[in-house]
Parts: sequence; C-alpha cells; structure tokens
Amino acid sequence: MPYIENDGNPKGLLMVDQNGNTETLVGTGNTSPITSNSRLAVADLPRDADSKAGVIYVTSKNEIYTYEDGENGGDPQLVSDVVSAAAIGGVGDFDEDGNADDIAYVSTSNDVRFLDTSDGTVEGTTLPTTGANTIGEPADFDGDGSDEVPYFEGGNLHFADAANGDVKVLAISASASAMGTEDWDSDGDLDVVYLDGSQVISYVDYDGNTATVSGSPTAATATGVVEGQRRDRASRPTSEGVVG
Repeated sequence: MPYIENDGNPKGLLMVDQNGNTETLVGTGNTSPITSNSRLAVADLPRDADSKAGVIYVTSKNEIYTYEDGENGGDPQLVSDVVSAAAIGGVGDFDEDGNADDIAYVSTSNDVRFLDTSDGTVEGTTLPTTGANTIGEPADFDGDGSDEVPYFEGGNLHFADAANGDVKVLAISASASAMGTEDWDSDGDLDVVYLDGSQVISYVDYDGNTATVSGSPTAATATGVVEGQRRDRASRPTSEGVVG
C-alpha cells in the first residue's frame, strides 16, 4: 500500500506490504509528493500499454506525477505541470472516448477538474469542494455506463457526471473528510463510505439510502476513510490513499 509519511520529517512516497516492510518509492526532492491535505491514487494510465498500475500523486509544485515500478529506471514520470493540482480523485473515462485515461482532481482553487492524459487538455468546472482531500474515487454509481465523481461541498455529498455536466446532490449529515468507494452492504450497488456529522463511519448509495457501519466506529476528520477491497477490483484495479 502506498502512503506519504508526514511526521515533521518528510520522507517522500513510501510503500508498506502486509508484513510491515516499508520501501521508499520516491525520495525527497523536486518530484516528491506534497505532505498535507492531499490524496493519491493507484491506477494504470494506458499511455504505456503495459497494464501495470502506478501511483499518481501531487508534488509541492502542484504538478501531477506517476510512479510505476521499473518504468524509466524507477524514476517518477511527469503527467502534467499545468494543472495546479492539490489532490487526486482517481482515473476514469470522463469524456466517453472509450479510454480510462482521464484524471479527476481537485485544483488549488478547491474545484473539481479533469485532465485527459492522452493530449494534456484540462476541463475546468465550477464545482467547488470543501477541501482538497474531500474528493472520492470515480465510479459508475448510477449504472448508466459513465463514471461519476463524488465530492463534499457545503456539508452535502455531490456526484458530478463529467460526460453530461449533471450534478446530483445528497443532503446528508457529513463531516468534511476523505471518503471511500465500496459496495459495503453487498447489495450490488456502490456506496460512498464517509464520516457523518458525529464522525461515525457511515455509507450511502446513489439513491440516498444511508446507514452506519456496524459498531458505529468513529474516525478523525483529518484522515477520514479510504476504500476497502472493491468488489469489482479485478475489472477496475484502482485504490486510493489520503495525506492528512
């Protein structure tokens, strides 16, 4: 699992395995990740056709980089230096060209934007978020074949469909924090896992059906929650991380 350590002594982008062994993927320097209020993602950008996932992250210069083991000698690769990015939401097909090569991200102005990695174009929006890390993993929440991007703004959960510009708003009691995407109740529909107004871990589907996780556990708003094991992981190998 990739993560960014922020203990007052930045160490760059690290990875930990199931046995607790850690490895530095990207050390400190110009291409190291930002260390606060951000978010990273793991996905395969189809630009090198090797079907190998990389870690997509934001640097302190607000550029987007990707690190892929073995690519270019293991050095991080620049994806875009014109994005003014603050956090990565995830990767999907937002322009409906048949390629999952678009990155949803939050800009330094705290609005949702989309980067087409095939040609470097950026689609700006007027969709504001509560904060950089309050964007979630893109997924097809409504089953229409197009991905929606979940994000928090004004205490409400929003689903933005970049393909047609539609935004659905769910008025739920929520804390402004990171969220995950998961079919938590195993009903076949994806849920957004989030912290409610009392910081209790809860989940909600696209239709607005909400419930709390069994045992009503709480979490800190600075870190929030990230996804568990996605039921469709085999078909969409994407995961996320949060920098608190």
